[in-house]
Amino acid sequence: MDNYNQNDNKSLSDAYDSYDNEPETEASDAGQKPADGPSKKAPIRKKRRRIGSSVAIVLGMLLVLAGVGLVVYNMNEAIEAGKSADRNTEILSGMIEENREKAEQESALNAQYPDQVLNVDDRKIRGMPTEEIDGNQYIGQLEVPSVNVSLPVMYNWNYKQLRVSPCRYSGSYYTDDLVICGHNYRTHFSPLRSVSPGADVYFITVKGEQLHYIVSNVEQVRPTAIEEMIKNSNNSESSSEWDLTLFTCTLGGRTRFAVRCVHADED
Repeated sequence: MDNYNQNDNKSLSDAYDSYDNEPETEASDAGQKPADGPSKKAPIRKKRRRIGSSVAIVLGMLLVLAGVGLVVYNMNEAIEAGKSADRNTEILSGMIEENREKAEQESALNAQYPDQVLNVDDRKIRGMPTEEIDGNQYIGQLEVPSVNVSLPVMYNWNYKQLRVSPCRYSGSYYTDDLVICGHNYRTHFSPLRSVSPGADVYFITVKGEQLHYIVSNVEQVRPTAIEEMIKNSNNSESSSEWDLTLFTCTLGGRTRFAVRCVHADED
């Protein structure tokens, strides 16, 4: 009897110990997890957040590299434009000097034969003379001493030619309505933003004639205001208030910076 009870007690004790050591199982027919059990979705969320952060970092780095690349490209383009302008200015200056000497000789001949001299109206009809460099036609050289600008000017303009030098946008120095446009490269027309009214501006034709202008005012013009750029809308007919206009884009490109010039009163 005593032996039976001891064995019984031992079996019950072993059973309780075995029960205590068994792992917890998921509860019941409802299929619910224990209240203190970990969530299976948490690691997935963390993984997604890590992936999202990595993608954002990569995209940010790509945007930074793209920005740096654009800056470098613009700087190289400006440097090349400056080299082209310097080279063409040197070539054109030599041509102008040769043409000046020829003009002096022609002037001596014209003094002997005055009836054969072309008047101003005849020259207007014939148009401005040009010289060719690398397949491009140039009408002369622009100089603004106060901002160290000395650049050749092409006869016609397009975006490809503007990368080489400033270009005639419209008008003529014969009719006192010449408009010259140029990129805002630091080697082209960017220095014009520092020009003040009263500054001297010179245009030297390919024939060696020097035209002297004075800056009358500077202003910003909307990109779409073409008529306003070319002429003063307040004036009657199609006459301009200015004899020469130089313009370039502002840094943001939203407006045009225009330098208006008039003929200097020379004694």
